[in-house]
Amino acid sequence: MTREVDKVNGLANRFLWCCVKRSKLLPDGGQVHRENFDHEIAQLKRAVEFGSRSLEIERSEEAANEWRRIYPELTRERVGTLGAICNRAAPQVIRLSLVYAILDCSDFIQIEHLRAAIEIWRYCEESVRSVFGDELSNQTANMILKSLRSSTTAGLSRTAISKLFKGNRSKLVIDSALQILHSAGLARRSTIPTVGRSAEVWFALE
Repeated sequence: MTREVDKVNGLANRFLWCCVKRSKLLPDGGQVHRENFDHEIAQLKRAVEFGSRSLEIERSEEAANEWRRIYPELTRERVGTLGAICNRAAPQVIRLSLVYAILDCSDFIQIEHLRAAIEIWRYCEESVRSVFGDELSNQTANMILKSLRSSTTAGLSRTAISKLFKGNRSKLVIDSALQILHSAGLARRSTIPTVGRSAEVWFALE
């Protein structure tokens, strides 16, 4: 199991985390040695020879435009455990797209290489979310998020959120926690008209 220190010291974010499950029980193995991989081996050899050359691989114009479009999303701020593990999104996508280009023996990173890399990264990020959850370093935010997820339909008003802590959290602390949840894309705020003044209600986001 990943130690807490490994999540934040730059070790965990050097890996691509993939959540996988076996589809069947194979007590005697899958008999892989009986399969013919000659075609795949030949392709891999060509890719290794291609990648061994001294060359600079750039993006095609279409891939460059797509990279500029997706870059803000890849570099957005992520908080908590998810942020600590997934804060190398852009470099990881670059490496993956380059691997795909080399496997195709292409002098350019084409749009299909980049899109494939992006989809792999998205799966890896969702895997991290599945394994480690959305735990934040702010415990007040964690407690609010847990309660919001239990009230997904009706949400929680600011009054109800304050009552969660029975007077043990100041308005400033709760405001800060809600801002963390909002910035992390974990909660949203709505203003609902009432007979008196409008009510502020918070909802959990997926």
